[in-house]
Amino acid sequence: MKRLSILLLVAFAAIACNEVPKEKFKLTANLEGASGNKLVVLISEDGDYVSVDTLDLTSDMVTWEYELPEETMVRIMAPESRNVIHLYADNSDFNLTGQYAKLSAANVETESQVYAQSNTFKELIKPFDEKIEALSVKYREAAANKDEEAASKLEEEYNTIEKEKQEASVKYIKDNSTKSYSAYVAYVTYVRGSVEDIKTALSYLDDSLKYNSFYVALSKRLNILESVQIGKVAPEFTLDDKDGNPLALSSLRGKVLLVDFWASWCGPCRRENPNVVAIYNDYKDKGFDVLGVSLDNNKERWLKAIADDKLDWHHVSDLKGWKNEVAQQYGVNSIPHTFLLDAEGKIIASNLRGEELRAKISELLD
Repeated sequence: MKRLSILLLVAFAAIACNEVPKEKFKLTANLEGASGNKLVVLISEDGDYVSVDTLDLTSDMVTWEYELPEETMVRIMAPESRNVIHLYADNSDFNLTGQYAKLSAANVETESQVYAQSNTFKELIKPFDEKIEALSVKYREAAANKDEEAASKLEEEYNTIEKEKQEASVKYIKDNSTKSYSAYVAYVTYVRGSVEDIKTALSYLDDSLKYNSFYVALSKRLNILESVQIGKVAPEFTLDDKDGNPLALSSLRGKVLLVDFWASWCGPCRRENPNVVAIYNDYKDKGFDVLGVSLDNNKERWLKAIADDKLDWHHVSDLKGWKNEVAQQYGVNSIPHTFLLDAEGKIIASNLRGEELRAKISELLD
């Protein structure tokens, strides 16, 4: 009996050591013209995409496996191009067939239920996207012909359809509040929204999704926006100025300060610069100052734009482009973007331009 017990223990130990293999995302792609090219695979992480592998294609067919940490978006693309396909995926088998040069049109075969969810949503919003694309074409034509009346009407139509699309997205989220794809829909729909928009979107999602990366990313976005609301003290930061010397935001307290996020390559920023220059020249001796935070990544172009536009105020940049650390800290995802601070560093207004900015400065300093 003792011998049998020992044998059974040994057997159980052997079974315990042989773990069941974990399921993986398996991609099998048969793409005409793929041989000799590459495919880059990226996985969504905290609302951004992270490259996890680059596949060297020695033939038109390739197989690749990866253990996804959760149901998420997988981006498969030709290097440094817009030739891409997005798959909302789990650890299931995905078979792609088509042409390497037209990845977005590749046929996808899979039994993945989460991919099926994404297709259901795509079909739901497809009519809206088709209308938006048609209006965009007409708008570009009107703009090229300088037909402002037609452009204005098309813009109104565009905004109406965008609102209808958003309402359809919200209904989908509410109807599928426990599904991970709803967290993704909430993220892409509201990541550029206001504090109240994001709070509302998160309230539609079930508590079971709180650790989903898209839920987490939207929550982080909410926290950032709340930190730079009107009435809050502007978050401290230090960046190098034009000469490489560190400049702290707090060192500029004592004056009304415009924190201006811009870049040399930003057309709307450059068009707004003359307005800021005029206001600065009129009020710099009355207690007004400007701090330009550049999203450039080329120092020579940054400095040239400062000189060309006669921007005679403080300037800082980490030369990381859209990865600018302060822009991320302040939730800036489009430029020009401004914050107006009082003498104590408290945010009193945001995104004022032209006459609105002048009126506010006049109210404060005249």
